[in-house]
Amino acid sequence: MNIFDAVKAQLSDQVVGALATTIGSDATSTGRSATEAALPAVLGGLVSKFAGSSGAAALSDLLRNGGFDGSLLDNLGGALSGGRQTTQLMDDGKALTDNIFGARSDAVTEFLGGFAGLGRQGGSKLLSLIIPVVLSALGREVRASNLGASGIAGIIGGLAAMLPRISPPGLAAALGQGAGATEAQAATTAASAVDRRAIWPWIIVPLIAFALFLVLRKFSQVPAPAVEPAPAPGIEAPAQPAPQEETIVPPADELSTTQAVDISDLTAGMPADSVAFELGQYLADPSSEAGRSFVLAGLNFDSGTAVLQAGSAATLDDVARILDRFGDVELSLNGHTDASGNESANQRLSEQRANAVMQALVERGIAASRMSAAGLGSSQPIASNDDADGRARNRRTELIVTALKPAG
Repeated sequence: MNIFDAVKAQLSDQVVGALATTIGSDATSTGRSATEAALPAVLGGLVSKFAGSSGAAALSDLLRNGGFDGSLLDNLGGALSGGRQTTQLMDDGKALTDNIFGARSDAVTEFLGGFAGLGRQGGSKLLSLIIPVVLSALGREVRASNLGASGIAGIIGGLAAMLPRISPPGLAAALGQGAGATEAQAATTAASAVDRRAIWPWIIVPLIAFALFLVLRKFSQVPAPAVEPAPAPGIEAPAQPAPQEETIVPPADELSTTQAVDISDLTAGMPADSVAFELGQYLADPSSEAGRSFVLAGLNFDSGTAVLQAGSAATLDDVARILDRFGDVELSLNGHTDASGNESANQRLSEQRANAVMQALVERGIAASRMSAAGLGSSQPIASNDDADGRARNRRTELIVTALKPAG
């Protein structure tokens, strides 16, 4: 279960009703719509603040030092129903708002207040109460799975890929993320453009006059056509060579896409049986179709965790180089485990590992928007779980090409 679903599972009607009363709403339905907007806002703030390995380490410190171990969720309805605990929770949340959102705090607060019809004060209360809930759910997951910074980075990477699907309209602009953020700059750009328009006539007129001068001089210097002297009587004029046809080479974007793309500069030095080499050959072949799966052999995790071992870096580097060359390709990263142990724990671990691989590729320059991550636990074995070799083969991360545009 991801953090988004984990928090939503805590938001029972009783909890939402208590929250609605605390933030000044008299309707549970309003409280639910407000929380469903505040939740992706907080997750978006975590993605912006704690992306990358150093950010994940900082988030790990925040969870540990802030005491976010999940115990708040044991009686969440009571904690949000008013009284000293609610006041303390709100005070802590206000400090966390500034920590997580920084300069975007006011914009996010105003967005939530307007979206839910709570006003700025109601939006501020809502944000202050939801942040500790999200951090508690995250802290519980970190403790249950014994995650380090790498595992937390995987969770953040998964959230980054999920945000466009769960965010209400306008949130990205409030967070300063994505295309919506550019709208906030439009007014400034337009204002500066007005000032520039005033000086354009003083630039354009001299340029036009100079161009006209060059054109007139060119025509005044056109040489007279050459006249060949007539051959002397009785002397045959030499034969003129036949005109040669001009070979026209079409632009690169008009060349046939039936030819494979040359990626020898990328695959030089890669073993021919490596996953990066095979992925490169597949993507370079214009006849390839989407849907092929590649087992990311060479990726290894510390036992029972989502922490990638140092020896995995070479595979990740090579795969990232291939994906960077083919920027239109979209993919899914699916984590798998063997059948040992609890299936629920296996599913959670497989998802964390898929997210960890996705985050590792993001850190190598591959856009999170091109990828998704999922954990399938032990539900799709490729070998028998009755022996050690089969179980080792079943513990894997697969890269599946989900969208593939013609190369060329």
